[in-house]
Amino acid sequence: HTIALRHPNGSMGMRFDYGGRSFVHLTDHEHSEDCAASIEEFCRGAEVLSLDTMFTPEDYAGHVGWGHSHWGHAVDICEKAAVRRLVLFHHNPDYNDEKLDEIHAAVCARFPEAVMAREGLEIEL
Repeated sequence: HTIALRHPNGSMGMRFDYGGRSFVHLTDHEHSEDCAASIEEFCRGAEVLSLDTMFTPEDYAGHVGWGHSHWGHAVDICEKAAVRRLVLFHHNPDYNDEKLDEIHAAVCARFPEAVMAREGLEIEL
């Protein structure tokens, strides 16, 4: 299944359902109240959500309209749509490894079933 996402150049999200499990991948997406209901419904009950989380909530304020979300958006979607696990990806290239570790810790304080995307990451559904 697919869904149109919010990005200045357009973008498409994908949901893969197989064997009673679902994986949702939303890249290049700026989450907002305008699309919240449709995105939450698209993600509802997914085993894993992989979502564009380029910014921290603080940094996002200076990048509204760029077509990327912050990690708080991802956690909100997971909580509202009963998503089991979250993969944070599309990292800001200005963030170093220490910054990504800080973000991961902050996310896990709210949503413990979160992982930071990295080369070689494998997720078993």
